[in-house]
Amino acid sequence: MPFDNSGTFTPPDGAENAFPGKIITSVTWNAIFTDLASALTLLGQQLLSEPTIKTTAGPFTVTTESYIALNKGSPSATTIHLPAVATRNEQALRVVDWAGNAGDITFSPNGSETIEGLANWILTSTGGAGFGGSITLRPSTSLSGWVVLP
Repeated sequence: MPFDNSGTFTPPDGAENAFPGKIITSVTWNAIFTDLASALTLLGQQLLSEPTIKTTAGPFTVTTESYIALNKGSPSATTIHLPAVATRNEQALRVVDWAGNAGDITFSPNGSETIEGLANWILTSTGGAGFGGSITLRPSTSLSGWVVLP
C-alpha cells in the first residue's frame, strides 16, 4: 500500500488512469486488488485487535502492543516504558485505565526520545470504572518521539 508521509494513499498505476477503450491488463487488475486486499486486511487487524490486559502495577515494557487495558483491582502507580519510535512502523499505542483506578500512569520514552518534547508523560487516572484516563500515542521519527493524539 503506497502511503506518503502524511498518510495519503496513492492507488497503484492503472487504478485511476483508465479511459474508454483502454485494455486493462491482468497485471494492473491484480495489482489494484492486491493493494485493496492489503489495505482492508490492515484495517481489519487494527479494528479487531484484542487489547493486552494488565492487572498488576508494572512496570511494563511495550513491544508490539497497540492497545493496553489496565484493569487493576486497586490504585497503584504504573510505569510504561515505550519502545524506540523507529521500531513501531508508525503504529499508534492506546492505553486505557479500564477499571478507573490505575493511579498515576507514567510513560517513559526510549533513550533521548520524548513525548510532546517532554522527558516523560504522566496520566492521572481516578474515578471508578468508565471514568479512567486514556491516551493514544503515535510515534514520530521526524520528531524523535511520541505525539499525543486527541
